[in-house]
Amino acid sequence: MPSHLWLTGGSCLTVRAAPMPQQQHHHHQQALPDPRPYACTYCGRRFKRSDHRRQHERLHTGEKPYGCPRCGAKFAQQSGLHYHKLNACREDHHR
Repeated sequence: MPSHLWLTGGSCLTVRAAPMPQQQHHHHQQALPDPRPYACTYCGRRFKRSDHRRQHERLHTGEKPYGCPRCGAKFAQQSGLHYHKLNACREDHHR
């Protein structure tokens, strides 16, 4: 559901809609497209970007496509591999 900025008096600042009674706010919001068009196949959570959905879906599938070349540890997110390389699998740990 899109987020809107309602001004006192019932005006919608987000789409510059004229003042409307409070009961029409719901219908107004329903008519607008969802700014998060990508839904998770498993739980329905919605995302603005398809790559964020794909990253989230790895939580459900257990997929870990990022592997450490030094020790073989696997990660679902590239940032996890990066953090691992900086801290747990540094070159000085393997001497």
